[in-house]
Amino acid sequence: MTLKLTPTIRRTLTSPSAALGALGAALAGIGQSSHHYAENPDGWPWPPLRLLGQAIDQHLAEALTATGLVVLIVAWWLAAPRPGEPGQQHPGLRAGLLLAVWGLPLLFLPPTLSADPWLYADAGWIAHLGQDPYRVGLGGAGGPYAASVDPFWQGHGVAYPPLTLLTNRLGVELMGLDPYFGMVGQRVVALVGVALLLACLPGIARALRTDPDWVVWLGVLNPLLVLHFVGGAHNDALMAGVVALALWLATRYPSWWVSLVLAPMVVGLAMGLKQQSGLAVVAVAGWPVLARLRALAGWPRIGLLGWRSAVAGLVAIAVFIGTSLASGWGFGWTAWLGQAGRAGTISPTFLLFEAAAAIINPATEAAETALFDGIFAVVALTSLAAMVALLLFRAADPIGILAWGSVLVVLTGQATQPWYLVLSVALLACARLRPRTNLVLLHVLTGYLVASVIQFTYSWPQWVAVGVGLVAALAARSWLRQVRLP
Repeated sequence: MTLKLTPTIRRTLTSPSAALGALGAALAGIGQSSHHYAENPDGWPWPPLRLLGQAIDQHLAEALTATGLVVLIVAWWLAAPRPGEPGQQHPGLRAGLLLAVWGLPLLFLPPTLSADPWLYADAGWIAHLGQDPYRVGLGGAGGPYAASVDPFWQGHGVAYPPLTLLTNRLGVELMGLDPYFGMVGQRVVALVGVALLLACLPGIARALRTDPDWVVWLGVLNPLLVLHFVGGAHNDALMAGVVALALWLATRYPSWWVSLVLAPMVVGLAMGLKQQSGLAVVAVAGWPVLARLRALAGWPRIGLLGWRSAVAGLVAIAVFIGTSLASGWGFGWTAWLGQAGRAGTISPTFLLFEAAAAIINPATEAAETALFDGIFAVVALTSLAAMVALLLFRAADPIGILAWGSVLVVLTGQATQPWYLVLSVALLACARLRPRTNLVLLHVLTGYLVASVIQFTYSWPQWVAVGVGLVAALAARSWLRQVRLP
């Protein structure tokens, strides 16, 4: 077996894609090591990085980050499956090798394109002390990570459920509460989620009869995952991996007790990490009766998917409530649901708010808040109507409901961060979309990658960043048309 795998390993590690991806990730990671991105006024709390950070000024940091992104995108394109090429015998192995090579330069560098891992570490520190992170507030307990927490979050709690806080504590304790490597410990937790995605997606793809090469290329190797799950160490990574595990269980063992008990229990654990993962109950409950759903029509089809989803949902919610209560912190996260919405992100809600504010010009902060809340309410109601339409008109496609539903949840929230979309992209890769839809998805993903990095790196207005992303997506047309679409 080892001899059979050797050619795959050799070809992968010596490919131009491997070298370019490592170079792109290294450039972006080094650029993000500048003190310009450190919230701690003393710089990074690790002497070697403190010296590196002092040597990189803001302009050089921006140039390195932007160049690294472009190089990483090119490496991703080069790794794409091509028309006429035979399928990979071991797509998961090849993707894992490339991801390891690309991610290696980022392992011990500061977080890329976000300071969130520092607030994870601080929440873990508060939990380590036996205190309630929802009540104490980030930075409120002092300690080795407080000075590195973004001022936007200082004094506030987080809307993460208790299981996430437990993983935050595990991350810092794993690294001996070290002032710098406690943050790296959050990356270790995120890598567990990445490993689960990598292990489960090929099997899910085969069960859904879609191209495993396509699924692992789009779902695992895309630069969003590299920069935000590996480099950014976001807690969405573990949630995404646990959701993938639930889907793998339901597709691999499509029995009633797996689809209505075991897989929903895993979804409940995913909800304990990020609440929005609860939508996965529709997919795990619906997949084993896919043939019956397609044979039925109208209300009988909706009724079958509905009652099964309700049973699976009750199991998932019971696990979610049980783990929340067992932690001792309960549901304190509900007090902080609105904080993330105050961050300016490239989200439909915030872009509509900016456009409306430019026209209306609200005179006071209270008027601005009222305008934002009103726009969010309209967007949320529109999203709810779209979700109901998905359930009514696509009841024969539970995987599609999950994929498009997750996109709706992400895009119509108060804030849309790039790392929120990684799981949605992986699910869309599995969903057997039409080739034209997949091509549009590649253009949108490329444009959004560029826009999100531009906004973070240069702090340009959202509309300007979106314009740059649109230009990048159009410029990439000839490259993207060379990808083998399923």
